Amino acid sequence: MKKAVITVDVELDRGGGIEGLKKLDELLEKYTGFTLLVTPETLKKAPDIVKSWEDENEIGLHIHPAELGFDEDLFDIYSYEEQRKMFEESLNIFSKFLDSKITSFRPGRWRFHENIYPIMKEFRMTHSSSRYPRPGSDNEPHGVEDIIEHSPTIWTPEPLSDVVGKKKKQKKGFEDILEIPVSIHSVRKFGVVFNAALCNNVDYPLIYIASKSLSHLEYQMFTFHSFNLLDKKVEDRIKNFIGYLNRGREITELSKITV
Repeated sequence: MKKAVITVDVELDRGGGIEGLKKLDELLEKYTGFTLLVTPETLKKAPDIVKSWEDENEIGLHIHPAELGFDEDLFDIYSYEEQRKMFEESLNIFSKFLDSKITSFRPGRWRFHENIYPIMKEFRMTHSSSRYPRPGSDNEPHGVEDIIEHSPTIWTPEPLSDVVGKKKKQKKGFEDILEIPVSIHSVRKFGVVFNAALCNNVDYPLIYIASKSLSHLEYQMFTFHSFNLLDKKVEDRIKNFIGYLNRGREITELSKITV
């Protein structure tokens, strides 16, 4: 059976609450095998909730530099030494609360930097989901310095013409990327015009990525934030989509995917 990888960026709610974590906890009573990428600050604030997940799900590391006392919340602007310090401090926090060996990582805001791979290798981590899919890039899972890099790759069966209307043309250079609905990340990466063609009747930005070139893969990855579950409409959409994936695929953890 083909696989579905469901990754969740587990963060505190806007304002520092944990209601989103409680909603996620309810979801995990029904499903298992998620990859939960948790920030250290979230773990410190709700250690019992996070620890209750680790037996039936993968716990990974999610870093927002501002939570660790850095001025800017952009991982890629810092030096190698500062980035390494973020990993070290974070993993020390994880070791105090969890039994799991942490092997997967994603930077906040998809702020990829090439230093990620040697730092992960030093800390014996193996799976990164740090790169947002981009036209003309290697969006398939691939190995880099003994690390396997995975981009989100949700597949949709609808051809682009059925999604945006037959009269609308796909922007040159984006032939292999579909995204429905759009997210702020997509606007930054792909531009307003391309996204405007895809966002008719979309009432909330979620990262649903579909790459035609990846439809043959043995797994697909869906990603969302824990605080997305606080919006009832979004929560329903997430649950419906996970249910759809679960009917046709086996939900598995990121660290179990090989290339």
